[in-house]
Amino acid sequence: MAYWPGLIFAPALFLSELSLVYALVPWSCAHQQPAVLHAVVALSVLACLGACALAWRDVRRAGGEPEHAPHAAHERRDVTSVTVEQRSIAAAARDRFLSMAGLLSALLFTMALAWQWVTQLVVSPCMS
Repeated sequence: MAYWPGLIFAPALFLSELSLVYALVPWSCAHQQPAVLHAVVALSVLACLGACALAWRDVRRAGGEPEHAPHAAHERRDVTSVTVEQRSIAAAARDRFLSMAGLLSALLFTMALAWQWVTQLVVSPCMS
């Protein structure tokens, strides 16, 4: 499973878009081309939605509720005697957690990009 689209790509894309838009504002205002700023944000939102789709695919692959390893309540458990089944259950739980964290991260940064775009539409970046 690839967790990086939601966990790393979406936040990096948000920061890159923010830096690029700030760098393009003087040029955009000097040449009266605000469409360039909107294009940068639109492409960033689309790329972030792609990261959301990849993260959603990972959530679907990870499955539903975790399974619990059967063991007796009175049985003393030694931490060094972990069975293969318990390791696979722990790996599945880790996969579910990381895939859900990636999805939520990608959704958060997609919403942040969308709200940045809304403020760009409402408040002109060329106002002095």
